[in-house]
Amino acid sequence: MRTGVVISNQNINVRSGPGTNNSSVASLIPGTTVEILDESEDGEWYHVRLPASPSHRRPVPAPWLPSAARWRDDNDAIWSRLVILAGGDGARFVVFGTASGNPERSAARVVALLESHGAEAESLPVAPKLPGVDVAQAVRDPELIARVNAARGVFFTGGAQERIVDALQPGGQPTPLLKAIRGVLDRGGVVAGTSAGAAVMSHVMFRDAPDLLAVMKGTLRDGKEVDRGLASRHPACSWTSTSCAAAASAACCR
Repeated sequence: MRTGVVISNQNINVRSGPGTNNSSVASLIPGTTVEILDESEDGEWYHVRLPASPSHRRPVPAPWLPSAARWRDDNDAIWSRLVILAGGDGARFVVFGTASGNPERSAARVVALLESHGAEAESLPVAPKLPGVDVAQAVRDPELIARVNAARGVFFTGGAQERIVDALQPGGQPTPLLKAIRGVLDRGGVVAGTSAGAAVMSHVMFRDAPDLLAVMKGTLRDGKEVDRGLASRHPACSWTSTSCAAAASAACCR
């Protein structure tokens, strides 16, 4: 089960559909925990299950909660800068919708945005939610690896970050495709992402924790609440170890 917490300085309206044009069905106070069922195609809204409360005496169809974690499509400064960092007009990008519940649509949206800012972009079919795709085989596909090697930029869409690390770095072991992605960065290219696609960029990352209250009380288990992010290049390191957390220059923290 994927959960989230309302982080805001005021109550948040929950709506009957993804958009402020839809009617409000409830209001959640900051700190409320909700179960996330899905996300909207543009990544700006979460489909949630409301927590039980006296005010919800009758079942309410799963409503939608706004997300503020994603880059806005109309943020021209960020999208333009991303293309410039990859080499400017004509820079080649590969886009991964791996984290998304609808990877094809999510990746297509980012491809269109990058191309509208001067890049050449394509999506790669590496996602557990893509019908008929064998992810374990895809991350070792020589053709896909070659397309990453030819790129100057890599972009990860939002969704659930564990889908990315489970696909590209299962059990903390880098796949050939992840090594190719790191190669883009090592050659001076750009590796970027939004929401879940940004969360995986660190050495240590949160997964979609099964129990947020337990996390807040200090329960941090490798592969459950936390995991190695894509920046991790030392698979033997335990990311909850105090030695790693205390020594930023240690081999396991690079």
